[in-house]
Amino acid sequence: MPSRWKHDGTRRETLGRYAVYFHDPTLINTILAKYSDVTPDDIRRVARQYLGDTQRTLCDGSKSRGGPASPACERPETLDEIQF
Repeated sequence: MPSRWKHDGTRRETLGRYAVYFHDPTLINTILAKYSDVTPDDIRRVARQYLGDTQRTLCDGSKSRGGPASPACERPETLDEIQF
């Protein structure tokens, strides 16, 4: 299968997914900008709202490369300790 067909198929699948789940196939044109607009402060605000003071675990998947198979995990004391 030519790579162009595979790319077009992926595009069709994405358009279909956005049409079915979000009722907006044109979302393909704007979704990356929406993700780019999210700031670390936005993530902290939502984490405070939904996770509270005790419901979090921080996993750094980058530490697993060349090391143990599972990522290193720890419980930060506060949300302010989480770095992005």
